[in-house]
Amino acid sequence: MTVLLALPFWMLWTKLRFWQALVIGFLCFNALVGGAVLIWAAFSFDAVMGLLWFLGKTYVFVVIFVWMRGTLPRVRIDQLMGFAWKWLLPASLANLFVTALAILIVAQVRG
Repeated sequence: MTVLLALPFWMLWTKLRFWQALVIGFLCFNALVGGAVLIWAAFSFDAVMGLLWFLGKTYVFVVIFVWMRGTLPRVRIDQLMGFAWKWLLPASLANLFVTALAILIVAQVRG
């Protein structure tokens, strides 16, 4: 049922092949959205640049995550849990205590 929602509406009434209808629908949708973004850009350049900057950063992070997942060896769950209990929990507790100590010291100096 989900595939039917993604199909262009003329797919049901024409003799187009499945992939042709999907490509035409994809191009029409992107033209519509691209036109809307260009009209929006004419009125609000800063907002569009912020959106493009956000999308660019997101794309870079997704590429890095996929690259790392494909490159690095897989970690078993027992290795991951051992790392969490032996290193991450003590590091987070040390961070908590150092931050609390820093807050006390800054309060004493300002006070």
